[in-house]
Amino acid sequence: MAELATAPAWLDERRQRGASLAESLPLPDQKTKGWEFTDLSGLDLGAYAEASAEPVVSGAEGATVVSLAEALGSHGELLHERLGSLVPVEDPFVARNEAGWQDGVLVHPGYFFDFPREAYLVLSLLPPPDEFAPGAARIVERVKRSA
Repeated sequence: MAELATAPAWLDERRQRGASLAESLPLPDQKTKGWEFTDLSGLDLGAYAEASAEPVVSGAEGATVVSLAEALGSHGELLHERLGSLVPVEDPFVARNEAGWQDGVLVHPGYFFDFPREAYLVLSLLPPPDEFAPGAARIVERVKRSA
């Protein structure tokens, strides 16, 4: 994917912050909550080359579906406000993603998973109950605040 010719200042700042954090944050170890059963000691992130891919953009009826590169022009304020707002940049994997962000797909608002209406929330029931319950509670609180 070609580098964005005119990236907004906020995106450049996010990339720089992500790059700085990616260099300083250690990978989680088995003492890190949520990583108790995953051994990353042999993971060499430097061994992986950056991949580039053109997002496939197609839309369902009633949805705005555009590449994130295109959305910078048409929905820049929305991206600035929401992009990455649900994950902490202080996570080493999120920081690496922030540093190398190039493109993706914006779907806003629209129909997902062939549901007949647009007001569905899909949750994974795979996390352990002690992780799921607080996560679900945070979602409920956020929905209450935005209502």
